[in-house]
Amino acid sequence: MEGFILRGFTEDGDLESIFIDVATIKYEPNYTFKINNQSVFNPAIRHRQEPFNQDKITVEVMLSPDKYIAIKSLITRGKDLYLDFAINKQLMQFPVILEKLPAMTDTGRFNDEKYVFVFNSTYTVNAFIDFSQAQGFGTKYGYWYGFS
Repeated sequence: MEGFILRGFTEDGDLESIFIDVATIKYEPNYTFKINNQSVFNPAIRHRQEPFNQDKITVEVMLSPDKYIAIKSLITRGKDLYLDFAINKQLMQFPVILEKLPAMTDTGRFNDEKYVFVFNSTYTVNAFIDFSQAQGFGTKYGYWYGFS
């Protein structure tokens, strides 16, 4: 049992974070190639180019109605989402996209309910971002995110 932090830049350019202290996280790394073809002359030889990671992160968590609404709001309004969690005392951070938003049940509108979020993370190089140094600025011409 460990917690996680879901961070996201909203459309206004602000950085929002939601901390959940108890959750079960299942991390499934997958290393693959964009181009993966067999050789024309020798089928035992494979030509692989442009490697990238395509990870799957499953988060199972008990949420109150307020926390579920906050997470749903961040996921639907957020532009770039990042998931921070620890596995074996190692802090991990991934850019994520939600595969499917779990629906709020009728009992979940009034009581704590168990939800399963499945995130996909696709990246070539995973650079750790120090969000304590992040600052977002929204302009009417676009967005600029500065990391000092």
